[in-house]
Amino acid sequence: METNNNRPYPRQRILSVYTCLGGILGGFILYIIMALFTNIMSLSYESITVLDYVLPSYFSVIVAHMYMMVAMSVMGGVVGLIPALLTACIITASRIYASTKSFVLVFVIGTMVSALFSAAMGSTAWEVAVTGGFSALILALFTLPKKDTDLALDDNATDA
Repeated sequence: METNNNRPYPRQRILSVYTCLGGILGGFILYIIMALFTNIMSLSYESITVLDYVLPSYFSVIVAHMYMMVAMSVMGGVVGLIPALLTACIITASRIYASTKSFVLVFVIGTMVSALFSAAMGSTAWEVAVTGGFSALILALFTLPKKDTDLALDDNATDA
């Protein structure tokens, strides 16, 4: 295993986090995108006032949204497993470390892998590709290691 100043690259951590959480997070993000667009479109086509609703209908809408959020997350975990694993493999093969340029690169990798997988499945929805990119980016913020030079600078900053 290649090291950076006697520190191994955390391939197992990156692969396991992306594989376990990548699709679930992607499904959740896709639910948020779809819920926002659905609500915006329904508000533009119909005139809805607050007085038209009562408490039980608010409760049923909340329950329906919670159900859909869980269902989309589970579906994303199943369908997004392969693109998340491929994205993690590309990241670990490239040995990408945490930096602003790396986060942009990870977003592009996640978007491209999701777009190619979506096209292979017969879908052309742009939301799926963007969702894969944002999922890869969010997971990269928490899993990509810092370079040791950055860690040395952080250690010096805490000593001062």
